[in-house]
Amino acid sequence: MYTGPHCEEVLAKAFLEILGFLLLISPMAYIYVFASQFHPYHRGFFCNDQNLRHPYLPQTVPIVQCVLIWAAVSTFFIVVVETVRARAEAQAGERRHKPFHNNPTPWIAVELCRYFGY
Repeated sequence: MYTGPHCEEVLAKAFLEILGFLLLISPMAYIYVFASQFHPYHRGFFCNDQNLRHPYLPQTVPIVQCVLIWAAVSTFFIVVVETVRARAEAQAGERRHKPFHNNPTPWIAVELCRYFGY
């Protein structure tokens, strides 16, 4: 029967989360803290600049399409990962059969709600 995570497991996951956060924030921290005092070099206007011949496109991919792609990719990976995890836990005999007591809700619905609900 599943008893929940141990303190060492929670601490290890929290350490990995904090380490990942620090690794992701370090490039932006460098830019904002150390490189903010330097001003970029601005070149003047040239009549034969090749970039001026092309029209400016404000947005090439609509936001609705971005959201749909994000939702489809996220759902696909959640379903694949949860299916693999459920099979691995079923073979090891560690997983509960129902996520809630006396409720037929499938695990995949719980995980999708957890991901998209937060």
